[in-house]
Amino acid sequence: MVSFLFFGYILLSSYVIILSFDGGIDFLYFDEDNVKLIIAQSKYTASLVYGDIKKEFDKICDTINNFRNSNTGSYNERLARTFQNDLDSLPDDEQEGLFDMNIRRYVGNRLIDDKIKETLDENRDDFWFLNNGIVIVCENYVITDRKIELSNFSIVNGGQTTYLIGKYKGSNLEKFYIQCKIISEKETQTEIPFSTRIAEATNSQKPILPRDLKSNSPEMLRLVNMLRNNGIYLDVKRGAKKPAKKKLSYSIKNVELAQIVLSMVMQTPGIAKSGAKRIFESQSIYNSVFKVDYERNADKKAFLIDLVKLYSIYTDIVDGMKKEGLNPDQADIIKNGTLAIFAVMGVVYRLANNDITEADIRKDINIVRSKNFVYGGFIHKLDDDFNKKLRNIINSIVISLTDAYRAAYKEHTVTSAGSYFKSDTHYMNIILRKFIDNLSFSTFQTEVKSNMDIFMRLNYRHV
Repeated sequence: MVSFLFFGYILLSSYVIILSFDGGIDFLYFDEDNVKLIIAQSKYTASLVYGDIKKEFDKICDTINNFRNSNTGSYNERLARTFQNDLDSLPDDEQEGLFDMNIRRYVGNRLIDDKIKETLDENRDDFWFLNNGIVIVCENYVITDRKIELSNFSIVNGGQTTYLIGKYKGSNLEKFYIQCKIISEKETQTEIPFSTRIAEATNSQKPILPRDLKSNSPEMLRLVNMLRNNGIYLDVKRGAKKPAKKKLSYSIKNVELAQIVLSMVMQTPGIAKSGAKRIFESQSIYNSVFKVDYERNADKKAFLIDLVKLYSIYTDIVDGMKKEGLNPDQADIIKNGTLAIFAVMGVVYRLANNDITEADIRKDINIVRSKNFVYGGFIHKLDDDFNKKLRNIINSIVISLTDAYRAAYKEHTVTSAGSYFKSDTHYMNIILRKFIDNLSFSTFQTEVKSNMDIFMRLNYRHV
């Protein structure tokens, strides 16, 4: 039996084609730099010969050429929409020479590209204020009336802006202004040309990350203020000075907060582990964490505050466990599996409050995602008893995760602890199933259930 496998996670369903008249393309996505469009086809067959492979490759190549030449009438609508948009986003060599003195060609960034396109579509009057403009170096220039004629010139900064304006295919054709700095290089005897120094200087600033672009958003500022009023410092800006602990008892980065919410509430530790870039670039992921109006909902607010406290206590407990000594597998689990541990604690939280039962999960494991999460404050009292019970819960989860990891490694399902925790499929089908199975054993069940009352909501009433 031969199969082609794709390892990765496709967030947007629109990137999955698998329909009739798909041109041989099953799914497509951009690489991490958003420069290369990855086209893939999935096959599962008992036998595969060279002629079949060549036939499929030829089919895909024909599809690409047809889209390049706008011959798209014979393909399904989803492929036509998705593929054409992505092809239009790829860089080309039509303006060869325009960026010769720049240190790089156009490098796509979906988040920034979309903002530029949005301004071109809807707010061209604002382009002057929202865009940094372009920098051009030239051998000479001549000003005639309202025109500037340049000779031997190149754009050394602003390639992304220039490229996107040149590729714009929207309906807004209104003229707009853009800032432009023109520099004529005088003859110089220095080893490094002045144009090269300009290109290096204007492109060597620290890059703006997706997280940075959200640091002053209204929802982020509201969250900062809400948490500050409850003794928590939310770090949303790189380089910001952290306040003294005597002023604010707890601190957490907004990316860390997003990761533990995605893990504990939404049961997607794999997505959470994929990092800040994805969390802050994906509008759906970002909105699910930060656009929740915590300050307007008392239960959500109380839960979030207690979650931050839980994260801080968890960190202290794990640091203590490391100092006391762990076996190599458990050390790997602790090092790589924090988010999976929080995801399992999210299930324990729901079991403690009878939001779902073991029987519910055994019947349909996806219920941990499909059933609405019930928010509420859960820390009754922070004392030694709470810390002891939390440590027992963490220890039980680590043991369960370690057993599941050893079994999966032995069966060659995973190759390392790092890869073990990167997949939400692994979490659901290996980690969570193993944890629920372990609850069948009296010793493990007693250890978990005798301690999980620390997750019981303050307003919980057992029915």
